[in-house]
Amino acid sequence: MIGKSLLHYRIVSKIGAGGQGTVYEAVNTTLGRTVVLKVLPPELTANEVNLERFEREARLASALDHPNICAIHDLALDGDVHFIIMQHVAGSNVRELVNGRPLALKSALSIAIQVCDALAAAHERGIIHRDIKANNVMVTKDGKVKILDFGLAKLLDQHPTNPSSDEAKHLTEIGTPYGTATYAAPEQAQGLPADARADVFSTGVLLYEMLVGRWPFDGKTAIDVRYAVLNQTPRRLAEARPNPVPPQLQEILDRAMAKAPDERYQKISEMRDELRKVLRQLEFEDDPAFEEEVLPSAPRHLARQGKLTRSIDSVAARTGVSRKALTFASLTLAALMIIPVLILVAARYKAIPGTATGEGVALRLHGSNTIGAKLAPALAEAFLRKEGATNVRTVNGANPDEATVSGLLPGNSAPTMIEISSHGSATAFVDLIGKAADVGLSSRKIEPLEIQKLATLGDMTSPSSEHILGLDGIAVIVNRANSIDALTREQVAKIFSGEVTEWNQVQGAPAPIKVYARDDKSGTFDSFKTLVLDKRSLISNAMRFEDSVALSDAVAGDPNGIGFIGLPYIRDAKAIAIAEGNAPPLLPNTLTVSTEDYILSRRLYLYTPAHSANVWLSKFLDFALSNAGQQIVGENGFVAQTVKSESTAVAANAPLEYKRLTDGAERVSLDFRFRRGGKDLDNKARLDLDRVVSFVADLKFSGQNILLFGFADDGLGNDLEISKERAQLVAEQFKRRGIEPAVVTGFGSLIPLASSSTEEGKEKNRRVELWLKK
Repeated sequence: MIGKSLLHYRIVSKIGAGGQGTVYEAVNTTLGRTVVLKVLPPELTANEVNLERFEREARLASALDHPNICAIHDLALDGDVHFIIMQHVAGSNVRELVNGRPLALKSALSIAIQVCDALAAAHERGIIHRDIKANNVMVTKDGKVKILDFGLAKLLDQHPTNPSSDEAKHLTEIGTPYGTATYAAPEQAQGLPADARADVFSTGVLLYEMLVGRWPFDGKTAIDVRYAVLNQTPRRLAEARPNPVPPQLQEILDRAMAKAPDERYQKISEMRDELRKVLRQLEFEDDPAFEEEVLPSAPRHLARQGKLTRSIDSVAARTGVSRKALTFASLTLAALMIIPVLILVAARYKAIPGTATGEGVALRLHGSNTIGAKLAPALAEAFLRKEGATNVRTVNGANPDEATVSGLLPGNSAPTMIEISSHGSATAFVDLIGKAADVGLSSRKIEPLEIQKLATLGDMTSPSSEHILGLDGIAVIVNRANSIDALTREQVAKIFSGEVTEWNQVQGAPAPIKVYARDDKSGTFDSFKTLVLDKRSLISNAMRFEDSVALSDAVAGDPNGIGFIGLPYIRDAKAIAIAEGNAPPLLPNTLTVSTEDYILSRRLYLYTPAHSANVWLSKFLDFALSNAGQQIVGENGFVAQTVKSESTAVAANAPLEYKRLTDGAERVSLDFRFRRGGKDLDNKARLDLDRVVSFVADLKFSGQNILLFGFADDGLGNDLEISKERAQLVAEQFKRRGIEPAVVTGFGSLIPLASSSTEEGKEKNRRVELWLKK
């Protein structure tokens, strides 16, 4: 469509795409005005319901005349192409402004108040939005908010009993969840009727995201997110935001995001008025972060200098004292105030001898960037808070792959610090050998040569040295219109290395493939190289991205695009299933990654000396592997080792007996695996046994609910016997814990997950599945 025209609108560029249409920037060639066109996908115009909803969007939104609502100019038809002409808003949406970090307090409040103001005007006209989210809230350079896309709006006075309104009967069907899962109110998540109070909930989610830098409800799939919306309570602002906020804000958020609509603000204007009160209280407070955001082109010291200059001019005008004298006096006073502070800082750091060389550091976490970039600092902060520390913060070093987390423990005059260095998994073992690290962070299993070099620290593959922190999975994504639903790992490798350049080479439509990838600093890219590219190099003309959201949105908007991304960032793109060898293709989700069935899943490791004199080490490990630590693993986009069960489809080529036994049962979110080359359970399986026992006990189940199915890798000759033996080994461990499984059997090398031609593939296939018959 780029370069083409619809009527007298010439399309300049594509802005984005969603379930209700593709959005383009265009120029009105008659008036010379830049506008935005929203085009309904051609394949949906034949659907009367979708077409009516699309036309209704224009009618509803055009009736709203408010400075914080994007204006609708016209609804048009060119041939069989239906489109809306909308106001062009120059600026950034809230998702782009947040980008994983909290906004300044006053900025977040200002945006939220304007959103509330716009929604209040819409609600007074009987219109609700039902899809308030960060992508739908634009902020101009002068701080003006514009709400986009009333495409899911519904007239409040429409009722199924109204004979003049068929829209109420079929445009908004009971049981159909509208809105984006992360922001949707509980009633929307359940497909129930939603009124204006759903907008209140979504605005609360938006405000939380701006204050914290992340969503209050998160998950790997829409189902996970909806479960969180319905059942979980977001982390308190005092824990989730690095800088303090007025306590009234927590009360506002609690009320706005109440699960029951009756417990929320009944009018969005009530929420707006309370936010205005908080903002007024802050008007005379200094918020340097706000200065940086309002004046992004000016350094902070210039913003403060401007305040000082205006204050001096004001005093000079009122008192008659010369401006020069006042300036000298203010500088002298500032110097006198800062000297004691400098003395105090110097004394504090003198109390920690050798801080620069690490002598005052409690723990040193070195290695993988995948773990060290965000997850390790988040764990370190939470760990220090659990130990009672206050003023906990992360300070980045001069090198972007280094940081220090510090906090002040009760009774200490100097901060306790945790050093994080994330220069790659290989450095974990180098630094452990050189005694420069207490914990080695690794996104791969330790290699045989490294095991030998670290032998003086103990057996690094033993449970006392090898600890599984969590699991990671990479999704391969394409545009939703792409006909490709599955690829083999080899095909993916050939596409990203440039050996395959056309979609028809992998049974797709004839079109050139456009590759999108994260940049070299990304832990996701590091994972992708290990799991897919191996010794191949990424194609030189790949589009590289620092931001996961930007990459995902770019692929979603490119019919010929393909990229890879962490599970939380699939968004509007389509994840494709990945297969290897004779194994069926699998889609990435919480279950397939947590069971490690998905071929692009991997473990994240913590390696430590078998014996250490550092008292902080065991405390940190216990916390990282605890439920609290695993919650943080999940919050940072990885798959935590929490036990769940859910219904799942059985492979079509599975044995009839397997299908019979699993009929009506739920798959537990882990598989038991074995040490390389042996029949002993690996280190993860040992801990998983205790997790499963607690899970089963909490559900008040017994061994009669447990089914164990063993599997072996292909080509051993006695596959069936080995698979049964493995299932029996796990059953014995359950018996020692007071639980006797109802079914213990094996299926040999059937239902492989990967090719047994590689050692990694064999390890995937050597497993014992756990099912629950409820």
